[in-house]
Amino acid sequence: METLSQTALRAGSWTSRRRASRSRATSLSICVCIQLLKIIKFTNVLIPKMALMTAVLSKGKMDLLFFGLVFGISMMAFSMMFYVQLGPVMEDFNDQPASFISLARALFGDFDIDDIMNNSSGYLNAVLFLVYLFVAVFILLSMFLAILGEAQAQVLSQGDLPPSPVAEGLKQLS
Repeated sequence: METLSQTALRAGSWTSRRRASRSRATSLSICVCIQLLKIIKFTNVLIPKMALMTAVLSKGKMDLLFFGLVFGISMMAFSMMFYVQLGPVMEDFNDQPASFISLARALFGDFDIDDIMNNSSGYLNAVLFLVYLFVAVFILLSMFLAILGEAQAQVLSQGDLPPSPVAEGLKQLS
């Protein structure tokens, strides 16, 4: 007959095995993702348009870094505001991470303005939510696209694209 302490020890062992298994699965999935992204490096050689993508991203990396910082600060500011405004009455905004995730989901159209209206005493929260959507979607998305467009124009004007070895090999054959 197994004692209670042995059963608890076995259950603790089971949860630690499960946790370790989950940790290994997460590490493996991240490694697979990184390996698949490395394919982009090799397609740059074969397909010149892919080289344009990586050249544009590398040319605009500092601007994109500062844009990410501004975007993160604005997301944190709005998530804190909605946490304070709607946290006590709506489950989607009941703590800081949930508020941040709800606002990130709203960027992709997954929001319920009626739920915000029903849980507010007036129109202030709905107006603030629409202001957030306007700032995030129109202003910040326009800034992001402008950064990428400017970097692409610089890459194309400087001719930073390496010639494709496949194209040069075909030229030599003809």
